Amino acid sequence: MMIIPVGTITIYIVLVILVLVMFFLTKSASGNQFNLVTGRQLYYLSSAFIFFSLILLLSAFIFDQFQFSYVYENSSKDMSNIYKIAAVWAGKEGSFLLWVFMLNIFGVIILRSNEKYESILMMVITITQIFLLLLLVAESPFRYLWETMPESFNRVAALPAGFDGMGMNPLLLDPWMVAHPPVLFLGYASATIPFGYAIAALLKKDYTSWLKNSYRWLLFSMSTLGIGIFLGGYWAYKVLGWGGYWGWDPVENSSLIPWLVAVALMHSMLIQRRTGSLVRSNIFMSLFYFILVLYSTFLTRSGVLSNFSVHSFGGGGASGYIIFFILFFLIAGAFLFITNFKKIEAPGLGEEVATWQGITVYGVITVFIYGMVILVGTSMPILSSFFTAQPIPVTAHFYNKISVPLGLIIISLMVTATMLSGRGSLKKIPVIIFAVLAAVVGIVSNIIIADYLVPMIFTAAGLFILAVNIYDLARLNAKAILPSRLAHIGVGVMVLGIMTSGYHSSTVQKKIIQGKEEKVGPVTLTFTGLSDDAKSRASFKLGTGEAAKNISMEYYISKRANNTLYREPYIKMGIFGDIYIIPEQYKEGIAGVAFARLKKGEEVTMGDLKVTLAGIRSANMMSKQPAIHADVIINGKKVSPGVRFHDRHRHPIEVLLLGTKRKVKLQGWDMRNKTADLYIEPGKKTLIPPDTMLVNVSEKRMIWLVWLGTLLIAGGGLLAMVRIKRSTT
Repeated sequence: MMIIPVGTITIYIVLVILVLVMFFLTKSASGNQFNLVTGRQLYYLSSAFIFFSLILLLSAFIFDQFQFSYVYENSSKDMSNIYKIAAVWAGKEGSFLLWVFMLNIFGVIILRSNEKYESILMMVITITQIFLLLLLVAESPFRYLWETMPESFNRVAALPAGFDGMGMNPLLLDPWMVAHPPVLFLGYASATIPFGYAIAALLKKDYTSWLKNSYRWLLFSMSTLGIGIFLGGYWAYKVLGWGGYWGWDPVENSSLIPWLVAVALMHSMLIQRRTGSLVRSNIFMSLFYFILVLYSTFLTRSGVLSNFSVHSFGGGGASGYIIFFILFFLIAGAFLFITNFKKIEAPGLGEEVATWQGITVYGVITVFIYGMVILVGTSMPILSSFFTAQPIPVTAHFYNKISVPLGLIIISLMVTATMLSGRGSLKKIPVIIFAVLAAVVGIVSNIIIADYLVPMIFTAAGLFILAVNIYDLARLNAKAILPSRLAHIGVGVMVLGIMTSGYHSSTVQKKIIQGKEEKVGPVTLTFTGLSDDAKSRASFKLGTGEAAKNISMEYYISKRANNTLYREPYIKMGIFGDIYIIPEQYKEGIAGVAFARLKKGEEVTMGDLKVTLAGIRSANMMSKQPAIHADVIINGKKVSPGVRFHDRHRHPIEVLLLGTKRKVKLQGWDMRNKTADLYIEPGKKTLIPPDTMLVNVSEKRMIWLVWLGTLLIAGGGLLAMVRIKRSTT
């Protein structure tokens, strides 16, 4: 008899309750108060069960309940509790449960806010939760090991004493893992609310009153999604070891695309708030924003990009469910929008282009186009698979190329809109002075760079944005414009950071000998050795003399990450930039004189020996102890090291070099290509060279401007949300 885990039962209960909630919400559409109140009470009940299921999963990680496959694959006993908490959302099952929980919080907020469109909003939230719960029914985080891996685990037999989990991917063992996914999912989950308001506007034929509350939720969603993207970029810079923060990875792009649409929608909603126009555009983008969030989930959680992204989850059986999920909302939203399109009436913007509204519209269009171009590029592996056997990804070069003209257009429109904002045009003389000074600084600061045109233009543009917006704030001293100006100042700061860190940084690669002080770029390094343990660390002295500082970085082969080399960077932060040190390649000195890979007939010199591989042969293959031997000629004498197989184990057959006590071992072989990996113990007089480490040392010029700029952008959005909240209370 199969025992169903309590957590899985809880998920089933929540699913049944939410189906009942949907039933009563549908019945309440006619104004029946009993059905509305019943739906509310049932939703509160579902909240308790969702919270209980999340606590169950959290406790499973905290108390090392490795009988659950999800816990086994993402945790281990040696992990600290903070990482065990983060492991709850380390895989797709836990992240879906977190998404359901966040949606539930938003649903409770809607229920308690006396919302005009409560029934419709709750219907959209509930349907979204039901779809996510169906995914959790298909792939529950509470499945037992013997369900997911029956070939390795027996339901009847107890797990052995001391049984341990696989642990998290080392790239995820970082404090930012605690914050980045939840903040990102706040943005994802809250995108449901503007979608719900757009559906309500279409169903109720009310194209004005929906905007007020939807705009506030959009600001929250846009800001949290933006902060999540920023945290992900900083995490990549701090952990991945390639020295950058944005690599145009498909999964990175999948979050950027909906954020760009949210930015376009926010500005478009501002125009509707002021003029009443662009109603169709706002409803369309509100619907599309949520669809893009679902598409982002498909890209990251379905496994379709697992061969093209370092962030993608494995597929499992989720892809079909998510596609149906997307199609359901896409068809429902498109049907309502198309059938109501002609009924949506709104005043036009007017024919004059040189106004705040006119320039902002062009900005909205450009940002939206930028997002769509990235969408097509990100989807290229999927799109190209319909036409070619080998999917074709788009390289970072493509995104960088299209970002230059589109970025420049967006910045130009941003500045122009600020100057035409309607709160008194900026005076011509200060604007001219700002433009001249920005151009001079842009030229002078980038003239020595080979490809100087792009950094010149964008440095000047970033400085001009800063000057115009700071001047506008000082001139008007109006709290109403603080959020927008703060966000625009953030854009200027971020642009400057991208230019300084991208065009003024430098990298030096050098092989340094253990124990020898070496000058590597801007720093002095002494490689002091590699620790000999499961998670080895490369140790260095940074600096010279008494001022030298001992530093160490993790450097080991991670079995959890498919036997890939994990290298932890060391970052020394400074006002003028970061020093970024990464250990690239460790080489043991003994490897050059004791180890060799030879093809049949190949001869090499190993210290005082001339070694030739005569051949590889099998022996006793029909017996219980078959063997593989390598016939090796060493200084004219034949030896045959090998490996014997017995009881499913490998036993080395070591031989001694004739006339010595030096061991000869067969480390590995390839029968097809006739190659062998040999170890020959060095002689006492063999000179063994010192160990070496190849290191990369980079200077990241004023990269902190990128972090500051993104925080200012997010801060502007959150400040706008708080200000609107206060104005409505």
